[in-house]
Amino acid sequence: MKLLRRLSLTLNVSPSLRARSSVLSKTARRWLWLFLLFCLVGCSGVQPLAEGRAAVDDRHQRPPTAAWQSGEGSADGRLSGNGKALSEGTEPATVLYSQNPLPLRREVATACARSRAANDRRFLRSLVADLYFSGVDPAVATEALLLGECGTLPEILTEMVAQGGPASGDAVSARARAVAGPGSARRIDAAVTAGLARYASKPDAETVPVSDPPPAYGMLYFPSVGEGARIDTSMALNQLYENGIPGYGIYTFVLPGRGLPPASGASAARLRELLRIIETYVATTENEGDGPSAEAHAFLIPVNAAKLDEPLIDQIAVDLSRHMHRQFSQSLRLEGQARLAAHLEKGDGPFLITTLEPRLLSSDPSAFRLVADLSRLGPEHLYGIVDAYDRPIPSGASGRPESLRLIRERLLNLPLLPADALDNRGEQPNWLFSLGQIGDRSTVRRQRVTELARQIEQTNI
Repeated sequence: MKLLRRLSLTLNVSPSLRARSSVLSKTARRWLWLFLLFCLVGCSGVQPLAEGRAAVDDRHQRPPTAAWQSGEGSADGRLSGNGKALSEGTEPATVLYSQNPLPLRREVATACARSRAANDRRFLRSLVADLYFSGVDPAVATEALLLGECGTLPEILTEMVAQGGPASGDAVSARARAVAGPGSARRIDAAVTAGLARYASKPDAETVPVSDPPPAYGMLYFPSVGEGARIDTSMALNQLYENGIPGYGIYTFVLPGRGLPPASGASAARLRELLRIIETYVATTENEGDGPSAEAHAFLIPVNAAKLDEPLIDQIAVDLSRHMHRQFSQSLRLEGQARLAAHLEKGDGPFLITTLEPRLLSSDPSAFRLVADLSRLGPEHLYGIVDAYDRPIPSGASGRPESLRLIRERLLNLPLLPADALDNRGEQPNWLFSLGQIGDRSTVRRQRVTELARQIEQTNI
């Protein structure tokens, strides 16, 4: 079954005009069709019919490409570090960075660009901690931070030495002189001295060896076909949501909202019921050795790998969830989607972010994605929503934007949405958002022209 609908143009003609047109010659009718064809091709503002009402709201338009996207990626194929803010949890949130200088510069620049967009003043301290955790040489890390404009010269050097201790002082100082020039020697010396003083004043609780690994985090996968639930674990947070298990056709990340973990009330009931439905009703086969299937949709839930024997809601990794939520919000703002970012930051959740890639933050801002905010929906509505994601996708659409469009249509056609899930005009659902675009507009326009030409040919037969 093909998902692409054939687009056609229908002319509604009044009876009086139809009567007058009956006297036109066959040649005149051809000229009329050609004129209409010219108008259609020349009208660059025509929206694809397949987008329907989604094109009316600016939340469904293609976001602008952010400036920092031009240098994205990692030359050595390692993870792309996107930085983080300090989590509010008790466990450290860790991001793994490349030890290769060139990709490291790109990773750090990307992370710092996101931090500036979010105005996160605490970011530099956690970024330096992640660089040391990743085993990056202090001199290489210092250079990447300076070139990435991750702070002022004194801020960067003080933080590097304060966390690295006396062993890092000479390397940090020498690389800073090479980058900033000899004219900054006094500022460099003062910053290194301040860093050593802060290191010496640290209490024992802050001088835990870097070799003491943080607890392992996990991403729990619930695929619709091909295998049972499986877990992917890592001590580096970003590896779980940036470098997920490849091979599935669609990925939906489940993110709890603010106030995590919800102890009671509507938020807790909603999250608990969503997880129960996913764990109980998501269809899987018993062939667990088959591995990921391109025809499968997978729900991804961030968990604490040490709590797998507990109920699913108690497995939720609080700091990992917060970290992913903040990273996604920052990414939206950099893509020009500040309105949606603010919407998600205020919602109680949970949220469903659906992509075709095994990563939460898309490598292409124009890629089509779905964001569902379940904050205003009661627990009784969640089975229909999970079913809309879990139902099979035609094989011809697997891994293609059309599969996300089909899920979107299923969600919009659900008959169980409450009144407050609509905007104040009762037109657009304010719980379901589209990012990017489904396909190339010029391709859709050519399809419409082809269909119109076919109609002209049939009329002249």
